[in-house]
Amino acid sequence: MSFLKRGARTIRKRREIKWNQFPLSKKQLLAIIAALLVINVVTILFSTGVFSSEDDPEEVATVGKVTIERQQLIDELDKRYGKAVLKDLIDEEVIKQTAERYNITVSDKELNQELHFIKTQYGSYDQQYLQSKKQWEAQIRSKILLEKLLVHNVEISDEELEAAYEKNKDAYTLPAAYHLSHIVVKKKKEAKQIYNELQDGASFKVLAMEKSQDDLSAQQKGDIGYITKNHKRFPEVYRDKAAEMKVGTYSKPIKLDDGYAIIYLHDRLKRKTYSFKEVKSMLKRQLALEEMNGPLSAENLWADSDVQWLYDKKE
Repeated sequence: MSFLKRGARTIRKRREIKWNQFPLSKKQLLAIIAALLVINVVTILFSTGVFSSEDDPEEVATVGKVTIERQQLIDELDKRYGKAVLKDLIDEEVIKQTAERYNITVSDKELNQELHFIKTQYGSYDQQYLQSKKQWEAQIRSKILLEKLLVHNVEISDEELEAAYEKNKDAYTLPAAYHLSHIVVKKKKEAKQIYNELQDGASFKVLAMEKSQDDLSAQQKGDIGYITKNHKRFPEVYRDKAAEMKVGTYSKPIKLDDGYAIIYLHDRLKRKTYSFKEVKSMLKRQLALEEMNGPLSAENLWADSDVQWLYDKKE
């Protein structure tokens, strides 16, 4: 029997929900990031022309007298990434086709709500680890679609949903969040010099890469993601100063315990409490998914989509 055509299920006994993982567990989030990074690696290789045979049909590199041929590269990429990338592409198409059959959609409002939770809970994985905002949002939209498909035949009463909401109401109040970049240096003189360069039109991103002593963020052009009162890695003065700034501006040098910083405000999210009506659909998915055995996977839908792929023959 089709996974989606099974009789409606009513959940009567329920485990306690892991609200610290709502709406997306860190494991799920990292899985999305990992998948996108693999796809990005392959995309970059295609864009650099290493698979093109127009100029040189055989060689892609030489090391001394040893030649590395294009087919070696393709074979190695297939071995390392081929199955994972192909599975992601299949999953994406299976989710899309199944959602169309059952007329299940994700609105922009639902997507933005999910992103709001992710940004305030986890900072800015989307900004720091990925290059394409559109690609990131497509993955989150696909994840929501999959959840809706997997739980669409689960029945949970409005009374039960509302009781769960009231019991965990604090989980739906998101603090103010600020998407920041920073440049950190040891000496006040250095900070003033950088500030003057910014005043003269220098790029904040370039200066962050060249001069910031926070190596991790320097690799991300100074980007430290969204910070809230719950993110203790960065000083409270960052939030205080950002609250006074306009989006798209940078601060004067800020005194820290062990140096000075200049911050740049990319975006601001206001403190918000979501009503029961606003999160009802999200809450239903979370409650139902807590009762599912096994990982959240589109493979549950493959049988209904007549999937046949290369690796069936290899396994």
